[in-house]
Amino acid sequence: MKRLLRYMKPYRSIVAVSLALLLVDSILQIIGPLLTKLAVDRYLVPSPHVHIFPLLDHWLSRDAWTGLTQLALLYLA
Repeated sequence: MKRLLRYMKPYRSIVAVSLALLLVDSILQIIGPLLTKLAVDRYLVPSPHVHIFPLLDHWLSRDAWTGLTQLALLYLA
């Protein structure tokens, strides 16, 4: 392992940026299914006691069509 790290030493900044981008990519891959879950639980099969993302509750509309549009735009962004 030490030998491998010695070979990577000149490319330290590139490796650090690659690891940071890998972390960001992993987080962004999780957001899509979570937004889909929110759309289903909040608008398609509504339940009065479901609070999946309390931070998004204030920003999302109570109207189903408007809320689904907002989530679709979030998903595309």
